[in-house]
Amino acid sequence: MDDLDWNSVNHLYGSGLEVRNLLEKIWSESPAERVSAYEELTELLVGDGMASPAGVEAVPYLVDLVGSDNAPDRFAACRLLAAIAVGDDERWLQNRMSVTLIRAEVERMSGLTTEELLREKDAWVSAAPTDEERAARGRSAQFASVKAEREQQVLHMRSYDAVMAGVPTFIGALAASSSTLRLYAAYLLSWFPERAKLTESALARALVVEEDSEVAAVMCVSAGLACGPNSRLFELVKERARSHSRRERWASAMGQARLIAQPSRELIADLYDCVFARTRDIHNWPYVYGSMSATASLIAQSLSDKSSNERIEVIIGRLAMGDPEDDTFRLFRALLQAAFPSGSAPAGTPFRGLAAHQRKAMLAVARYEGLRKQPEINHMFRHFGLPFEHDSFNEWLKDVS
Repeated sequence: MDDLDWNSVNHLYGSGLEVRNLLEKIWSESPAERVSAYEELTELLVGDGMASPAGVEAVPYLVDLVGSDNAPDRFAACRLLAAIAVGDDERWLQNRMSVTLIRAEVERMSGLTTEELLREKDAWVSAAPTDEERAARGRSAQFASVKAEREQQVLHMRSYDAVMAGVPTFIGALAASSSTLRLYAAYLLSWFPERAKLTESALARALVVEEDSEVAAVMCVSAGLACGPNSRLFELVKERARSHSRRERWASAMGQARLIAQPSRELIADLYDCVFARTRDIHNWPYVYGSMSATASLIAQSLSDKSSNERIEVIIGRLAMGDPEDDTFRLFRALLQAAFPSGSAPAGTPFRGLAAHQRKAMLAVARYEGLRKQPEINHMFRHFGLPFEHDSFNEWLKDVS
């Protein structure tokens, strides 16, 4: 670490020298000191989803720690590396991030002048599908620097690539004796589809021998995120659906849904079982703030638009069953997400202008007049660009000519 002038690279709030000192402390013999050091590193390097030059420079030292058999808390280094690479994994899943497209966009924006960046920002604000979204984008643009945003995008890509260089080390950690390390190594491998061939072989070997259901569950999801569609891994992940562990069965459904081009209705139903289940008692889950149901929901949303009709049919079926354990608000939201995967209906779209599966979803919603009058449901309709007042929605449905 002495080869780098840490004062010349900043973290989010100041000099990188502080980062150098913390990187030494994560090797401390004191567990409390190590925990504190990782917490501080997370705040300084990835707080608020931002990237920093010091974060890029810290990556090789963290990768070395993951690969060192005598190092303490190697799982914590994996967790921090994942945060440096992708930031908020919920945002990554929610926005269907494509590394190839991100890389191309960063390269394109690097060649633009400030004036060109400003024109693109104005066009982005104007292109919002609803007045509410347009206003939100306008407020965001008002307080944003296009040059600073571009610098952040470049830093994010550098951070991502620095962590991706450690994939062979993370693969080696899949064979570690520590189940916690294997779990977080599998989680970290989720985010590098450009290394799918390496990850596929490693996860295939690991899934055959893994006996810990918590680790196997994460491996199933990792396989889907990093390698799908993939028939070889699909069969291995499908085997895990036979487990007595509901965590493993649900994770198998998530992995399968990403590993096959066109998931069956039965598989989508299994996925939504997890979406609407109460999973708070599922601990040691690394994705999306520890929420297995939220992870399943985001994976459902990430499926191809070709799956929209099957998703709608499954959710309508759950609404019809009237299971008291199901949250109707979440069912409505999932139905609208399936019908409008881009986030909202184009402004002013008449009912007759919707696709057949979208009309089917709207007619299903119309059956629940009492629920539609609730303020939170009205707000949800507004978010999706739909008529949100009760009478205006009913009039909109009549426009079928």
